[in-house]
Amino acid sequence: MRPILTHYLYPLSQSIPFLPSYGVSFDNPRTPDEIAEVESLLRIAVPDGNSLWSILKTSDPDFTLCDFSLKSVLLSILERFPRDDEHVRQVILESLDAEPFTALAKMWVWIRIDEEKGMQSQEITGRSYDENDIYCPKDKPEHIIENIIRQLVYFASLLACEDNYWDYGSFLRGRSVREDNFDLGSILFGYRLSCLSEIGGLKPMPWFHKELNGLLEAFNNLDNSLNSPDQELILYLANLIEASVNHTLTEKARLLLLVSIVELMLTHNPDFNRFNVEDSIGKQFLLKLAVILYRENESLKITELRENLRHIYNVRSKIAHGDYTGLKKAICKKLSRNDYNSHMEEYHLGELNNTLYCYVRTLMKEYFRCPDFIKFLKES
Repeated sequence: MRPILTHYLYPLSQSIPFLPSYGVSFDNPRTPDEIAEVESLLRIAVPDGNSLWSILKTSDPDFTLCDFSLKSVLLSILERFPRDDEHVRQVILESLDAEPFTALAKMWVWIRIDEEKGMQSQEITGRSYDENDIYCPKDKPEHIIENIIRQLVYFASLLACEDNYWDYGSFLRGRSVREDNFDLGSILFGYRLSCLSEIGGLKPMPWFHKELNGLLEAFNNLDNSLNSPDQELILYLANLIEASVNHTLTEKARLLLLVSIVELMLTHNPDFNRFNVEDSIGKQFLLKLAVILYRENESLKITELRENLRHIYNVRSKIAHGDYTGLKKAICKKLSRNDYNSHMEEYHLGELNNTLYCYVRTLMKEYFRCPDFIKFLKES
C-alpha cells in the first residue's frame, strides 16, 4: 500500500507504530525511490523550484518583507527541532547544506501501512471482493483499510486536541489530493509563518514532537477498543466523526450527526407505553451527558450546563422534525434578539457544534477510562 502523507515534518530514527491492529506507523521516506517520490511531489507544489512565492497570491506587505525561499523554509523548520536527540542533531547538520527539496522530502512524516498485517485485520477478514457482485463492497481491500485509517485518524485528532475548539482537521495532508499538490506548498508556507515572530495572530502549524504523545495515547485507546467486543462501535463512531467534518455539510446536518453520537453512547430506547419517546430520549441526553461533563470538570455551573444541553437538544429536535420556524424562534430567544437572519443561524449552530465536539471528546475519554461506567449509564 502507498504511504499516506501527513502535514508533519520531523526526522525519525525509526518508525513509530500507532495502530498495531492495522500495521500502521509513522515513518519517513527511507529508500532512494521513496525520497524521490516525495521530492517529485514537492517540485510540483513549488513549480519555480526556489520560492513559495510561485504558489502564493498575496500583496500583504507583512508577507512581502519576509523570505519565503525554500532554503529559508528549511532552515526555519530545522531551528525549531529539539536538540536532545542524536538522530535529529545529525539530520540537522546534514540538511544545512543539502538541496532543500531533498532535505524536506527526507524528513516528511508519512503513514506507512503494513499490507499483510492490514489484510489480517478483523474488519477486512471475511470480506470478499468481486467487482461483478453487486452485494460485495466495490472498494478493494487496500482501499477499505486506507478509509478506515483515515477515519480513525480524525477520531484520534479530536481526542488529542487540547483546545476548546477543534478545527475539524487531522494531521493528514488534506481531505483530497490535488494534481498540483498545492496543499503541500501550503503546509510549507504554514510552517514558515509559524517561525516568523514578526507576524502575529496566526495559528501556528503543529509540531510533530509536541503532539506525538497525545496522539499515541489516543491511538492506543482506539487500538485497544478495536481488539475488544466494541470494535464495531469504534469503527462506526470513527465513520461518524470523519463524516461530520465534511465541508459540504451544513451546520444543521453536522449538529444532527454530533447529537446522534451522544445518543448512541448514552441513551436507550424508552418504554413506548410509559413515555413520550422524544421527551424521554431528550431527558436521557441532558442528564447523562451532564453527569459525564461534571465528572470531568466540577467547576461547571450546573444551571448553565443544564440550559445549554436543553437548548442543544431543542435545536436538534427542531431540525430533525423540520420545524424551521420553531428553530428560528429558539435561536432568537437564546441570543435575545429579534432580527433573525440566516448568517446568525449558521454562526450560532457553528458555535453549538464546536461545543458538541468538546462534549463528544470528553464523553469518549470517559469511555476509554471506564467503559463499564458508560455502559451502565446507557442502560440506566
